[in-house]
Amino acid sequence: MKPDCIFTDMDGTVLGHSDYEYAPVLPVLEQLAKEGIPVVVNSSKTYAEIATWLEKLNLEPPFISENGGVIYLPSRAQVPIRAQVPAGNKQILGTPYPQIRAFMQQVREEFDWQFEGFGDMLVDRVVETTGLATEDAEQAMQREVTEPMLWHDSEESLEAFIQLAERIGLQVVRGGRFYHVMGQHDKAKAMNWLLTESGLLGQKQRENVCVVALGDGNNDRAMLEGADIAVVLPAGNFSSLEIDAKPDGYPKKVIYAQKAAPEGWAETVRRILEDLKGR
Repeated sequence: MKPDCIFTDMDGTVLGHSDYEYAPVLPVLEQLAKEGIPVVVNSSKTYAEIATWLEKLNLEPPFISENGGVIYLPSRAQVPIRAQVPAGNKQILGTPYPQIRAFMQQVREEFDWQFEGFGDMLVDRVVETTGLATEDAEQAMQREVTEPMLWHDSEESLEAFIQLAERIGLQVVRGGRFYHVMGQHDKAKAMNWLLTESGLLGQKQRENVCVVALGDGNNDRAMLEGADIAVVLPAGNFSSLEIDAKPDGYPKKVIYAQKAAPEGWAETVRRILEDLKGR
């Protein structure tokens, strides 16, 4: 036995939370490729960011960007990411970025709440708040359907902001570093679309496959709860997630990695492969 596919978050999961280290995962990714197990990145990162990381990790489409907002599919020729995914070869589940920015500007003017979105920042400020290099920060600012936000006001005002967002069909999700203002999509909806609509698994039905998902933040919860095997990585800034296993549903098994990313990702995936082969 082996997993049919693996969905994974990036920051704090594949990549080290503070240093973005990834070397320990490379041998495991190579093993997965040899065994024909697709690894699908499912991240809050933008298309531009993920495209760069897929080069480093030697992965290919499909992948999911901006918390499930956009699904990028392989081209008909199954070309690697370095050949670029055609602009039309994607499924958009999110709300367009200009609409999100317009809402945020409107409530800022009306209530004078103190917050920062990427659209309010110069690249140096994004570098400061993320720890990214300048080139990487520029890629992070190329957003399509989500807006990362630092909240500098009261908890009461944040709750009011969230309620106003919900009234117009938006939501506010807490990630590892930022709140994310976005439409009514999530990583699980995008994952399920790929599993059921894209042909990723060929002719197999969802109930007949083994899906592994790995994440560390609250924005990963729905994805983890929709997998057969959920792997929770230690969180960087907040309390680690608690996910309940459901023998008659999803997830059937929950594993809490003992080490942080990237070592925790590599060790846990390797152990899953060994356990499944032993059955």
